[in-house]
Amino acid sequence: MGKYFMGEQSAARIGGDDYQHLYSWYAMLQLLDDSGDFDHVYIEHPKAGSADDITMHPKPGRKIAARYYQVKWHRTTAGQYDFDYFLQVKKPSVTSLLQKLFESWKQLKDDSSAEIWLVSNWPAATDFGECIRESYELDESFHSKGPHSKLGKARKRWCESLNGDDREVAEFCRALRLRLGFGNTSDLAESVDDRMSRYGLKSGDGPRKIVLGSIREIIKTGGSKKKVTRESLRKFISENDLWAQAVDNPKVSLTIHGWTKELFDPVPTVEIDWTGYIDRPTRRVPSQAEWECSLLPELQQAKKVFQNVPEGRYIDFRGNLPLTTVLAVGAEFPDVGGFSFRTQQPTGTETNLWRSDTPPTQARFRYEALVGSDQGEDIALFLSISGDGRADAENFLDENRGTTSGLIYAEPDSGSGQTAIRTAGDAVALADHAKQLIRESRTKYRAKRVHLVLFAPASFGLFLGQKLNAVGRIVTYERTADGGYQESVTIATG
Repeated sequence: MGKYFMGEQSAARIGGDDYQHLYSWYAMLQLLDDSGDFDHVYIEHPKAGSADDITMHPKPGRKIAARYYQVKWHRTTAGQYDFDYFLQVKKPSVTSLLQKLFESWKQLKDDSSAEIWLVSNWPAATDFGECIRESYELDESFHSKGPHSKLGKARKRWCESLNGDDREVAEFCRALRLRLGFGNTSDLAESVDDRMSRYGLKSGDGPRKIVLGSIREIIKTGGSKKKVTRESLRKFISENDLWAQAVDNPKVSLTIHGWTKELFDPVPTVEIDWTGYIDRPTRRVPSQAEWECSLLPELQQAKKVFQNVPEGRYIDFRGNLPLTTVLAVGAEFPDVGGFSFRTQQPTGTETNLWRSDTPPTQARFRYEALVGSDQGEDIALFLSISGDGRADAENFLDENRGTTSGLIYAEPDSGSGQTAIRTAGDAVALADHAKQLIRESRTKYRAKRVHLVLFAPASFGLFLGQKLNAVGRIVTYERTADGGYQESVTIATG
C-alpha cells in the first residue's frame, strides 16, 4: 500500500471512486479480526468481471463462500432499485446491471462457491425491498411464487433477459446479495470511523485520506499489490501511523439509534431504536410522557443487563442523538453508581475515543449573570462551548421572563469554538464545573428548577449527564427548526 494518487477525474467519478474505496476499506478491516472468516482480499480482482471492486476470500477450511462485490454509488438520492431497474440498458451495445452480475457469477462459480454482492447508496423500492431478507438474499418467495403473481412475472423477465434456463437463473439469484440503501458517503465515512475505532485505529478525515490515497495507488500499480493479507494490512497501518493509543476495550456496549439508524460493529450488547421519537428536519424530540413511559424504562432495563456482566459498568456508547437525549442517557448511568463511558469524539481531522473517567484538566468556565425578572422562581444556565451563544442566551431570557429570575451565561476560560474542548480531560473538567455552577445557581437564587441550555459537543453532554445527582430538577432545551428553543426532557436528580 503506498502514497496518495489523484488523477484528473470528473466530480461524479471522484465521488463514485471515493464511495467504492471507502467501502473496500470498510470490508478489508475485517482481516484484523483474529477469529474472522477471511484470509485475504483483492482490490479490483482481475478475474471477477463486474463484481471486482473488492473480493473477500475465506480462510482454508471455512465453509463459507467467497464474496465478490460491485459497489455502485449514485450522485443523487432520488432513485431506487426495483426488478426493472436491473434490466435497464442505455443503448443496445451496453448490457444491463443484471447481465453484468450474471456473467461475473458464471465466470466464478466453477472455481469455488461465490456470492455476488451489490452494495449501493440507493435503497430498494418498497415491493422489491419486501423480497430481500435481512441477510441480503432474495426471499424464497421469489423462486416459489406462481407465474401469474407479481414475483413470478418479475422472475420471468429476469430469465428472459439473462437467456438462461430456470435452474441456472435460480442458482445465480440464490448467490446474489443486495445490500441496498447502505447510506451516502458521509454515512459510510461514519461507519468506517466506527470500525477503525473498534479495531484500535485512528479515525476521522485525516486517516481516511491516507487510506483512500493508498487504495488509489494500489489500483494504479496493480499486480500483486492488489492482494491484501492480514500481515500486509497491519504493516500498512504501522507504516502510516494509523494505530490509536492503546485503550482498554469495554466488555459491554450500548447503541441507541436516533436521527438515523446506523450499522455499528461488533453487534452491541444492548441496541435501542428511538428513531420513532426523534426527527432531525422537524427537530422533534421525545415528550416527557414518552420519556417516562418508554425511553427511561428501556435505559433502566439496559442498566440491569450491564450490572449483571462482570466489568459491565464500563460501557462503549454509540448514538446519533440530540444533545439533551445524550444528557439524559448519561444521567441514567451516573458516575456515583460506578458507571463510565467510552464514546467517539471528532477532534480536528481525527475521531478519538474519550472516556468519562479520564482525570480532569484545569479547564473551567468563566460566567456572568444576565438579569431577568424578580417574578421568576427558576434560574437558567446557558453553557456555550462550541460557539458564541450570547445572542441566543439573551433571546432565551427574553422568551422566558416571568419564569426565570435570571440566566447564567458561561463559556470556557479558553474561549468558545470548535476547539474549546481538546481532550477528554477538558470535557470532564468542564462537566465537573458545570455541575458546580448548577448547584451554586440553584442555591443562590433559591430556584425550584434549573433550565439548562447546552451549545456543546455530545461527549460533554454525556459526561455532564453522569454528574447530575442531587442538583434538583433540570429542565433541558433543544433548538427548534426556526432557531428558537423548545423544552425537552426534564431530569429529576434528587
